[in-house]
Amino acid sequence: MATMSELLHFPPNGDILPANTAVLAIAIITGALLLLYRWALPTPIPGIPYNKAAAKSIFGDIGPMVQHTKKTNRLYDWLVAQNVQLNSPIIQLFTRPFTRPWVVVTDFQETRDVLMRRGKEFDRSKFFSDISGGITPENHFLMKTEDEFRRHRKWVQGIMTPGFLHQVAAPHTYHVCMDLIRLWEQKARLAQSHPISAEGDMHRTALDAIWSIVFGADSGKSTISAQLDLYSSINPSGRSQKIQMLWHSCQRHPIDQQSTLCSQSPRAQNFLVSLFAAHDTTGTALTWALKFLTDNQDVQRKLRAALQSAHATAFAEKRQPTVQEITGSVIHYRDAVVEESLRCSLTESAIIRTAMKDVTLLGYHIPKGTEVFFMGNGPSIFTPAFDIDDSRRNPTYFATNDRIGSWDTNGMADFIPERWLVDDGKGNKVFDAAAGPLLTFGLGERGCYGRKLSYVEMKLILTLIVWNFELLPCPKELSGYGAIDKMTHGPEQCYVRLAKVAM
Repeated sequence: MATMSELLHFPPNGDILPANTAVLAIAIITGALLLLYRWALPTPIPGIPYNKAAAKSIFGDIGPMVQHTKKTNRLYDWLVAQNVQLNSPIIQLFTRPFTRPWVVVTDFQETRDVLMRRGKEFDRSKFFSDISGGITPENHFLMKTEDEFRRHRKWVQGIMTPGFLHQVAAPHTYHVCMDLIRLWEQKARLAQSHPISAEGDMHRTALDAIWSIVFGADSGKSTISAQLDLYSSINPSGRSQKIQMLWHSCQRHPIDQQSTLCSQSPRAQNFLVSLFAAHDTTGTALTWALKFLTDNQDVQRKLRAALQSAHATAFAEKRQPTVQEITGSVIHYRDAVVEESLRCSLTESAIIRTAMKDVTLLGYHIPKGTEVFFMGNGPSIFTPAFDIDDSRRNPTYFATNDRIGSWDTNGMADFIPERWLVDDGKGNKVFDAAAGPLLTFGLGERGCYGRKLSYVEMKLILTLIVWNFELLPCPKELSGYGAIDKMTHGPEQCYVRLAKVAM
């Protein structure tokens, strides 16, 4: 009969070392896993507020962030919400395992100081180059702020001179926009006072303008003119079947040998990306502007009155203002509407920089390599700023008297163009671009190079639209302010209900 030790698989001498070895092995593995888990947990930057629960998970803030973006198609509003929740102008978020946390700053004055005067400490982030770098690897947009960046940028400096903007860009934009006006006349005829979608037309108009500027193409090759030809041939009684065929028939921009060769040149890459980036920002901002003007009828009426007063000769002659009349005029209320549209559109909601060395930000140590998000959609711009003691500011903040104003805390998130108008000391209200904070185009040496072109396009296009059409209120279900974060922050929907302005 087997002994008890044999049944328990003990050695005959009673030595129990193998069992102890197994227990020891399990303890070692368990301890190693525990150490590995603790090592994998986020490592907060000392002192900067963070979500305590996120620090206890190797996935950090990823879960809530992904859940929000999946539900809303937006990221940047979630980032700012964390600053509000933690009640701090600077926070850290754990968004990727085994990497440094993101730092999120929601204070315009600190952001401006960094972008204008601390470029050697904070440089261009790889956040977007990791996504798009393979498309245009030689573009200055993706480069660090070094000699190569400056050399590449000089290649395209001519496209933002007054001569180019007024003699080349403006006439092409005007020509394309007049096609848009004629197209909308046809769409309004067919729609018979019903709303029409405007988002695609805004982006196509901006793109057609850029295409014409770059390649000298006439509007006969544009998507807007192709639609115009088709809509002009449609009778209201038979519009359904023909409209279904519209997109199969619209002409597309030809990708010819010239454009293919251009794309291989670093100089051309810088030229094209600068212009097409301006198109994306402009097209998105225009869609928001249409929504704002539709939902703020008093602003729309004041803008139209300002345009008719400034272009009194054109109005008296019952004609369109010329491109020279539009670009050569100073219309303060028009400029205020454009600037407020850019502010409220949140087209670019964040400026992202990488700490190039160990630095201090709002009194906190920021390790080299940390990604810092400077937000343009939260406190100090759309809600009251956090109270920050001057002792936390960097010395560069006090090195200049050049300051941007701050907004009245009442109605900071509302669409109010008048906030950009200031008294000139002579009883006149004049447009002042420094009246308050705006981050849409960035600031400093890395500010958007296509900014001036965007302003020219927006002033031309909005002038001609408001000159020709009343933007009537749309049904509530077509007037929502939901948005999607892609390369820009665009509206989920943009509809217009058009009525021709009587002249």
